[in-house]
Amino acid sequence: MVYRIVDPFSALRGFQQALDSARSSDWLARGTAGTGVFPPINVFEKGEDCVLVAELPGVNKGDIDVSVKGKQIRISGKREIAYDESVSVHRRERTSGNFDRTLTVPIEIESKRITRRAY
Repeated sequence: MVYRIVDPFSALRGFQQALDSARSSDWLARGTAGTGVFPPINVFEKGEDCVLVAELPGVNKGDIDVSVKGKQIRISGKREIAYDESVSVHRRERTSGNFDRTLTVPIEIESKRITRRAY
């Protein structure tokens, strides 16, 4: 009779290695999704225009920089959330600080045609 010792964590280690491998591969960098969680961005074509919609609550319009180079769109800026000294914060889920996202789209963007709209 042969006894075999089974490591209950070997499947978890294999899964973790697969996740690490997928995250470090460069095929994710060429997709149409950006990295990072803020700001959430949708990009789509409407006729001959490329439209970027970003959710930027708490960000002043003057604190946003949008630039393009070829097929890449970069949106950066800062969000500041300030509280009066007399308040007591019980929960803080919205963070403040700088953000910087670059997305690659499948079309060339003309930088001179960029317009901004706030909704």
